[in-house]
Amino acid sequence: EEEDGGDLFLVRLWNPSIRKFKELPRVRKPQSYQLGMRGFGYDPISDNYKVVVVLLPSDNVEDNAEYTDNYFSHHEVKEVGQYVSGTINWLVYMDIMQGQCFIASLDLGDESYQKVLLPDDSGEMFGL
Repeated sequence: EEEDGGDLFLVRLWNPSIRKFKELPRVRKPQSYQLGMRGFGYDPISDNYKVVVVLLPSDNVEDNAEYTDNYFSHHEVKEVGQYVSGTINWLVYMDIMQGQCFIASLDLGDESYQKVLLPDDSGEMFGL
């Protein structure tokens, strides 16, 4: 839905065991950005669930936005992060043709990113 020069998008969390969903407050996406990735997980420090949405500059807009160590800009990223032990993790390809990639890991407790380098894969593709 469009409002005040930017899109609003909706995030719903579905609980299949009770067959109900919870609608989160709508998030504004500036027109010059597109939805890049999303993920959610449990933060044991705050005893709460957190939803992460990463916005990326649109292709037709000059990229002058800053990201933490530019993990996500100009790289192909697996769209939905994988939750592991209080972190959400995305596989990020620096050069998809040569299989060069790393894992971008968001710690839900302190909301910090880490870049996890992978061993030389000799051309084999990784997946999460």
